[in-house]
Amino acid sequence: MDLLARHADAHPDKPALIQGERRLSWREYCEWRNRLAHALADLGLAAGEHVVLYAHNALEVVLASAAARALGLIPVPMNHRLTADEVVYILDDSDAVAIFVGDAFVPMLERVRERVPGLRHAILLGAERRPWARHLDDLVVTTVLRDLQ
Repeated sequence: MDLLARHADAHPDKPALIQGERRLSWREYCEWRNRLAHALADLGLAAGEHVVLYAHNALEVVLASAAARALGLIPVPMNHRLTADEVVYILDDSDAVAIFVGDAFVPMLERVRERVPGLRHAILLGAERRPWARHLDDLVVTTVLRDLQ
């Protein structure tokens, strides 16, 4: 049973997520969650795999966690006060195949990503862009465009 979808059906226009001036209604939250879950599946992520959340609290982190759970992935939050060796250890020990990373932590991931061979995907959540990573917005837009075709 998809409780988020049921709540979105019952209260589609009520606020679900609020961060400063940014708001998502329950309908929007459910739609974005579903689009991101489909995009993650398109990347080849499968139920039971681990994805790390390496970002400060933000609307995108809640969305990424919800999308991961909807696909059956296991979200693993990571402390942001870690050394490079600790980041590598957690990514490796958790068997993470993907990481959602906020802007503040992109430099750290850039330094350590080659040391974590099992990490197949990096998904950026903020304004930062890197050629070795995908961006959350691009994943969702690509899914929307695919669904329109």
